[in-house]
Amino acid sequence: MSGLQLAHRLALAAIVNGLRDGGEISERTIQAIGARLRAATAVSDDYGHRDTSDALRHLAEAIEKGENGK
Repeated sequence: MSGLQLAHRLALAAIVNGLRDGGEISERTIQAIGARLRAATAVSDDYGHRDTSDALRHLAEAIEKGENGK
């Protein structure tokens, strides 16, 4: 597996943003999700999937900013 498909990025961002909009998760939780996504890059880097790591970092940034992950 390499990279993250657009459909996956959009779906994950939509879920987090929906929870944010509904008041179900705090900014602290959103920051924690971003941190976990960045931490997951250690695994994809170990497997040599740099594009997956880049996609995870991009998704973390998008989620933290409230963007759609595109």
